[in-house]
Amino acid sequence: MSNKGTLLSGVNRFRVRAVFLLVACLGILIWNIALSPIRKNSDGLLALVKEETVVLKVACPGKIESKVERTVRSILDGRKKTVYVQEGESVKKGQLIMEISDEQLLGELTAKRIAAQNSQDDYSKAKKEYELEKRLYQQQAIPRKDVENAAQVLTRASQSLMLSRQDLASTEKKVGGVRVVSPLDGVVVKNFVSNDEWIVNGKELVKVAQLDRFIVRGRVDELSISQVHTGQEAVVTCDAFKGEELRGRVNWIGAQAAEGAFAEIETVLDITDDKGLPLKPNLSAEAFIITGTLDKAIVIPSAAVHHGSEGAYVLRSQIGGWLIRQPVVVAKINGDQAIIERGLRAGQRVLAPQEEE
Repeated sequence: MSNKGTLLSGVNRFRVRAVFLLVACLGILIWNIALSPIRKNSDGLLALVKEETVVLKVACPGKIESKVERTVRSILDGRKKTVYVQEGESVKKGQLIMEISDEQLLGELTAKRIAAQNSQDDYSKAKKEYELEKRLYQQQAIPRKDVENAAQVLTRASQSLMLSRQDLASTEKKVGGVRVVSPLDGVVVKNFVSNDEWIVNGKELVKVAQLDRFIVRGRVDELSISQVHTGQEAVVTCDAFKGEELRGRVNWIGAQAAEGAFAEIETVLDITDDKGLPLKPNLSAEAFIITGTLDKAIVIPSAAVHHGSEGAYVLRSQIGGWLIRQPVVVAKINGDQAIIERGLRAGQRVLAPQEEE
């Protein structure tokens, strides 16, 4: 009987252990299911938390432009007559680029010359009348009022003559606009009227640029502009020349932010070393302005930082490949890096999603 009791007792203990193991397995399964949103296959995605000296930088995306360029505008209405230089061709200062017909201008010029001559005749007549009225008044042949009236007529004639001469001079100056010449030595980089037959006053005609010095005309976010100052060094890259880093320097910072949903301030960088690359105006450029350095900074990829209702966090790797949600304090996002103020130490690993190819 005691042997049978001992056997039953052993079976019961086995059953208890089996139930305990079953419950433990179910608990682990439920835990895995609960952690499934944050537990991922981390092969190749775990990034090492590093302590290093960080170069602080501010993004300034924009376009490459020639440092020296001039745009010529029309100073008259007229028909495009002849184009002598095409886009991409080199020109010398004063070289004829195009001609605009002066048919309409010549008629206007004739009318202005006639108007000026009429004003001159009116002035001469008014002056003679005034001189005559003065002599008659001195001889006491007419009252003083007649002299005053003659003086007023002379004043109006003088003003009319001055205005008509100015108008004539302005029209004569437009005659020079019939022959459009280059304002400097360079290359015609843009013909704005290649498809136009009729040119209006003020219309952009051509842009001439010198292609030996370049700038980046970019934009800096308003949240970063306080860190940017003239003279700071910059690094410039172009999609057209992948892998090449050009040197630059901040030359000019706009006085106000551009209007729009995202306020940005126009910023101009001089390219100080183009490495001999054949740069072209209007190429897209990505510039980073160097604003300082930070020693012994805790750095992780910026893509590893997540934001929840309780603030920023990362998914930190534990022994066995488990990932836990680790709250962090981010000091600064520096390009594709996040500088961590608290929450991580060098040598740990965090999940950093890879960009899709």
